[in-house]
Amino acid sequence: MNNDCVLQLTCQDIYDIIQKLIAYNFIRKHDYEQLQCKKYKPLHLFLEMFRSIKHYEPKWFPTFICLLKEKKPNVFDLNSNAKGWKKTASSSVDMLEDLKNITAIHKDVNIPDNDSVVSSLSSLSTSSESCSIYSDKSESNLTGILTPSFVLQEKNLLSKVAHPDIWKDLDSLGILDFSQIICDDFSEGCTDMEMDSGCPLSKTEERRVLALKDYQLELTNHAVKGKNTIIYAPTGSGKTIVAIYIILKHLERRRTKKPVAFFATTIPLVKQQYSRITYYLQDKYKVLQVTSENDYSMSLNMILSGYDVVVMTPKILENHFRKSYLHISDFSVLVFDECHHTHKKEPYLNLMSFYLKAKKQSNAEESKVSLPQIIGLTASISIGKAKIFVEAVKNILKVCANLDAEKVSTVVKYEAQLKADVNEPEEELHLLSDTSNMDIVKELKKQMSKLEERLDYNSKDIECLETLVCSRPKDQLSPQYGQWAMDVFTRTRLIKPSDPLHTKYVTNIMTIADYLLAYNIAVEMLILVHIKDVLQFLANYLGKYRKSKDSATEEIIYYESFLNIKQLLEHKEDSESQNLNILKEKLMENLVLKDSTSCGIVFVRTRAMTESLTSWINQCGDLSPLRARAFIGTASMLNHRGLSQSEQEEIIQLFGSGQVRLLVATSVCDEGLDIPACSLVIIYNHVGNEVTSLQRKGRARQKGGKCILLATKASYNKELVNQKKRKWMLQAIRYISKMTPQKVTESNTSQQDKILKDTDKISFDMGTGISKEIPFKMMCSYCKSLVIESKNVKVFLQSHRVAVDSNILKQVKVFPLQSALNGKNSQSIGAVYCNSRNCINKLGTMMVLARAPFVVLKAENLVFDSEEHVQQTDTRRFSLKYCHFRQWNKVPYKLEDLETKDILSYLSQLSQAIHKDTAECST
Repeated sequence: MNNDCVLQLTCQDIYDIIQKLIAYNFIRKHDYEQLQCKKYKPLHLFLEMFRSIKHYEPKWFPTFICLLKEKKPNVFDLNSNAKGWKKTASSSVDMLEDLKNITAIHKDVNIPDNDSVVSSLSSLSTSSESCSIYSDKSESNLTGILTPSFVLQEKNLLSKVAHPDIWKDLDSLGILDFSQIICDDFSEGCTDMEMDSGCPLSKTEERRVLALKDYQLELTNHAVKGKNTIIYAPTGSGKTIVAIYIILKHLERRRTKKPVAFFATTIPLVKQQYSRITYYLQDKYKVLQVTSENDYSMSLNMILSGYDVVVMTPKILENHFRKSYLHISDFSVLVFDECHHTHKKEPYLNLMSFYLKAKKQSNAEESKVSLPQIIGLTASISIGKAKIFVEAVKNILKVCANLDAEKVSTVVKYEAQLKADVNEPEEELHLLSDTSNMDIVKELKKQMSKLEERLDYNSKDIECLETLVCSRPKDQLSPQYGQWAMDVFTRTRLIKPSDPLHTKYVTNIMTIADYLLAYNIAVEMLILVHIKDVLQFLANYLGKYRKSKDSATEEIIYYESFLNIKQLLEHKEDSESQNLNILKEKLMENLVLKDSTSCGIVFVRTRAMTESLTSWINQCGDLSPLRARAFIGTASMLNHRGLSQSEQEEIIQLFGSGQVRLLVATSVCDEGLDIPACSLVIIYNHVGNEVTSLQRKGRARQKGGKCILLATKASYNKELVNQKKRKWMLQAIRYISKMTPQKVTESNTSQQDKILKDTDKISFDMGTGISKEIPFKMMCSYCKSLVIESKNVKVFLQSHRVAVDSNILKQVKVFPLQSALNGKNSQSIGAVYCNSRNCINKLGTMMVLARAPFVVLKAENLVFDSEEHVQQTDTRRFSLKYCHFRQWNKVPYKLEDLETKDILSYLSQLSQAIHKDTAECST
């Protein structure tokens, strides 16, 4: 290779090559942005570019070579001399110390010492035969990437290139003589499946070296000694790498074959962490990924012995524990990612309750139970409602007790190195006007007050709702009010009516709560977006209550009040919003006018706001280059279909590639998703607690990133409180990290008895986790008129609950979809609604399964009743009610699988019904 030609490459030349490699998906856009943030010399930038390439991708090498030749046609003139290398030897030595500090997740190339660099650079020959720069093939050299011999002699790189076809491509380009290349190891190359997984799986490849920085090693101090530890460090500091290092050290010295369990809160995070763990451990240890999507998610006990590390969601293991398929002692280490979720009602704490019970049993008996080591990873731990520093310490100690952690690891000694490595976003706070469209706001508040009076009247004889109704927040504009209205709606539908009059009151309460929730959202939108968006939201949301011949008197009154508001909105001039202008100014300044690769996230409270803002941004000429997309959760709520997981992944991919530069998101983006770092985060009047505040801020971790709060006075003040709490959080964690293990253990012991009592109260019979084989009923959660017997519902391929009684078709309305949605083994063709009088509840979806149309029921829109009804824990509010479950896997009753005979019987019923209807029509 003509090294002088390479040395003549400018930074712009190299950036041009990188841009094309991004287009071919051989370099991540995020890595390119990181390179742009630093001022590199050309040679240094060239080396960093090479390191950033996804070497496990097929065909990366000939593409790279072609792009290099395109810039410098003489780069492969092997008759050129190498004097240029000798000239740069001394500068390369100066550069070496900087290279050793380069942050990279995949450290594929070891950095040699200074002497070897000088020796290697000076010994380069003009001929291809004497071009080698290695005295030892096992030791790679950074400068060696500029010579053909590097390609031929570096085993690690050979295994990545993997396929002989690639060398043939180079041969056809006139770059290398394929006939002179002997590749004995090609048979051990990656399979197509391994390539697609994002992790190189070559058997010949040596394990990646985990080169931790000083501050990362400091975080491992307690955990590598086998102590239960919470590792606290900011976002972007490499906590996952720290955890992998601890796991590796544990596996190397373990005495038993017990595996390590690594938990993540969501399926996308499980996949992300599995990829990272596999990257470093795959050659020596077997790693398994388990989510609810896997066929073996309920038979982990059958295959566990064949693996060293299992990456999964906590619910997977909890289910195995409840069914006694596995025991806590079957694992040697439990790692909890985002461990601040280990609190009441969360899966992490449910899982830890099995650990704490085993610990208590072990202390009480002579025979000791072998308990796993516990490791928690977090960037934030909530201090709850603490008003003083002492309370903050107590709240964090509760999390320590939940995880039985005796030590908290933080960075102290190497804090300066951490701060230099982890970008701290700049924070800005701006007040928004809360006086926009006040005439309409006053009218909405007036209507809300009237609805509150009707709510009080309808609920006065229902004792089990009295406490909830009386806890109504005073501020009708606050998010807390909206949450209260949602609570009234969801909890009222669980009431079991004792007589028809009671049923009427219950239905009225649910309708009123729904209106109050819609008006609460509309009031916030009036302040933050255009009037036309508010009008569209209310029309879509409340249109389901439009008058019909079956409408009840009260429903007609509520709907007519809405029509009055609608008329007022239609006649209101939609002037330019002052708050939207502020948002536009910040987006222009920090994204549009900055550079074409910058990207950001705008956080809002509701799904309606994501739709309104996304539409406004894309229609606004100056902001349209951002190509904004709305990003919401997967659950269906407020009559709004969520995004599917595949849709979420597609949007994240577009965001990472730069095709989408702005996400308008709800709190689903706070954490739990592998979203690329961005340069701007704007919180548009949606302030959470101190934890969410830190999580959102951490999204803007690109160098020079900003986190901007645009908020009305109430939200502004709440963020000031969060900032104070964040300081207390850090101080409290450091205070606890200095406590002696004895004091922390004493605190843990006093808390854990209470934890065990609370977890024993978890709803319905979860002691065994075995589904009960008893008959039960499912009813429309809104009207309770539509009733389905459990014997008429079957399970299709362990995923869909389908009604196999054709009579249900007479009780529902089916609205065809504009286009059929194809899924695995299914096709969605319509939305199914209850057909009872005055009912607007969506029951599920009409799907084609096994070539037959079935009503697929949605658990969250049903309520459940059985003779063996188990009372819920909150008996103060609800003394008599149905059960409600958001997901089918939470339902404690067993349903039979759909068999061929069920399908034939169902089709026979359909055929008879069709003939009967045809006969009636003909007469």
